[in-house]
Amino acid sequence: ISHLNYWKVCFPKVRKGGLLVADNALWGGSVLDPQDDDAKALDAFNRYVQNDSRVETMLLPIRDGILLTLKK
Repeated sequence: ISHLNYWKVCFPKVRKGGLLVADNALWGGSVLDPQDDDAKALDAFNRYVQNDSRVETMLLPIRDGILLTLKK
């Protein structure tokens, strides 16, 4: 799981008003109580994006979760 690595590479390339979409943000619900490395990495990614003041974010609980992020 390398969502955060992808984020750091892609974010600068997205224009203001652009949308970033991350799949599997809920990882089968395991991010609610992360026990394994994958769940912990996704939880850290979700928290990182949520606390990023450069974006507006919404997590859709569809299947394994879709994180929609709008760059301000």
